Amino acid sequence: MTRPRKIIANKDGLDPKRSAFWWGLFVLFIVVTPAISLAGEKLSFERLELKTGVTVLKADGVEIENSSLTADTLRTIFSDPAPAAQADALTKFDADRIFVKSLRQEQIINGQISASILSNVTLTSIKSGVAASLKVDAGTFGSGDGNDAQAGTIGAITASEIDLGLFIAGGATKAGNKNEYRKAYGEAILNMITVSSPTGPMITVERASLRDFRIKTSEQGLSGIAERILRRQAQPQANDADINAMALDIVELMNGFSVGVMDASQIRIEDKKSGDYSKINHAIYEGEANGKPQHIRMDGFEGAFTGSRIRVGSFEQSGFSFVPVYESVKTFASKPNANFADADPIAFIPVIGKFEIRDVTIDTTDVPPVHAGLRSMVLAVENPNGGVPKAIELTFDGLFGPIPSDSNEPMIDSLIALGYRDVSLSGTLRLAIDEKAKMFKSETLLTGENMGTVGATANLINVPVDLLMRNPTAALIAFAGARIKDLSVTIENRGLADRLIDQDAIKTKRSPQEVRKNYAAAASASLQIYLGMSPNAKALTQSLAKFIDKPTRLSITAKAKNPDGVALAEGATAESPAQVLEAFDLMISQN
Repeated sequence: MTRPRKIIANKDGLDPKRSAFWWGLFVLFIVVTPAISLAGEKLSFERLELKTGVTVLKADGVEIENSSLTADTLRTIFSDPAPAAQADALTKFDADRIFVKSLRQEQIINGQISASILSNVTLTSIKSGVAASLKVDAGTFGSGDGNDAQAGTIGAITASEIDLGLFIAGGATKAGNKNEYRKAYGEAILNMITVSSPTGPMITVERASLRDFRIKTSEQGLSGIAERILRRQAQPQANDADINAMALDIVELMNGFSVGVMDASQIRIEDKKSGDYSKINHAIYEGEANGKPQHIRMDGFEGAFTGSRIRVGSFEQSGFSFVPVYESVKTFASKPNANFADADPIAFIPVIGKFEIRDVTIDTTDVPPVHAGLRSMVLAVENPNGGVPKAIELTFDGLFGPIPSDSNEPMIDSLIALGYRDVSLSGTLRLAIDEKAKMFKSETLLTGENMGTVGATANLINVPVDLLMRNPTAALIAFAGARIKDLSVTIENRGLADRLIDQDAIKTKRSPQEVRKNYAAAASASLQIYLGMSPNAKALTQSLAKFIDKPTRLSITAKAKNPDGVALAEGATAESPAQVLEAFDLMISQN
């Protein structure tokens, strides 16, 4: 048997990870190859050891079949102080099979100890440094700082198209193309992942897969960037220049890789003491790659907690992107004498995109039990370049739940008196900014099942959109000089008005028709006194009185006669309501 060799790599080697859990997911790709690639042509080793920075890798029971490189050549590759040179040299490495009986990884970062062990690691059909397949029978991992610890296990692992040199060097290259996202592996599948700690919850994942993971090539690679960040963090004091340099490094690190798709099924988090748990049937993440924003979807969430149970059919988020944030950080941190305390926080708002949640139910064990929920809700935010949104739209449907019987609120008591025991609401809120027209648009709509609908729209002009976009906190100042171009109000009765009339009819021992006519007459007289006798005032009074007498649907639209609109301030300075009403053309429809 060939005598074991011990290889010590320089400190610019692999990128040490902070979390043993994620090491458990990726260590098979990152750490297997450097240890086993040193064995040479058809060689066997009892142990190979590789030290890289704060990480020590120990491979026991190593076998390599039909290596294209000799042991001396491999030893030279891994003793090279430049990770880029190692990666470039491995592009010439071929082998039929590499096997490692046990692969152990150990590291200490800021007092945090972590370790992982992979059993029976096999790589096959290595051509030009790319392995066609990888298989691991099982693995264990753990981490802790002496006060707390985590431990976990992984079942069988498989992977395809693993670029060994790319992982070893973290994308570092001298001979290869720079700033190129190269595929690090095609697909990796991990089965039965478990994580636990003495005081924390138990986490299990039945199956997880990662597809099309890519690393951006550069002169120093992700390892060099990550170690530089760690050194900066270890400094006792940091000036503005240090902070800016670290910010640039973090952006470069975050931009240094991309994930095609991450997919996981049967995720469960359980508190071992209380038995409370949360679980997700399926979750998928599509990374921000090839100009496409991120996309996340989770299906089948269930949470059981003391006294309550929550279920969510699906949650979806699409269109989210950190790219504008990265660009803003790079632009600001690259300025001479830049201080992030002086930065405009709006510049660091990401592209938000759209959130959707469906089929939510909440059940409690209260007495009486509560059953509430939501059929659907969508929040869409339009800010394609990040920063302050140009448009926001919130829609919800079927927000339902019981009316609390022990409330002291007069409105709640009134609803109960009208016979309502629960509510179901749907609605829409739209806000938008038209930069060219300097216009602010708003639209609201609220519908209560067996109650009615109330809606309103307003278009304001002469809004200093540039001020609003730069500083949303100055909204009151921005709207002080705004003018109304048009507005509308819609009211539709779907049962609430009828219940009010019937309730009063019972109390006064009159017919509902008599109550309506009395209410209509009283409203007509009161509105004439308040609004006056102008043409618009009369038309508005008559339409409202008619709606009270026959409550169906009433729509009122007011359009400013002056193309420049009606100033908001005129509502406070006008001599009478009639003066304000006559500044508009009214369109009233009733059915």
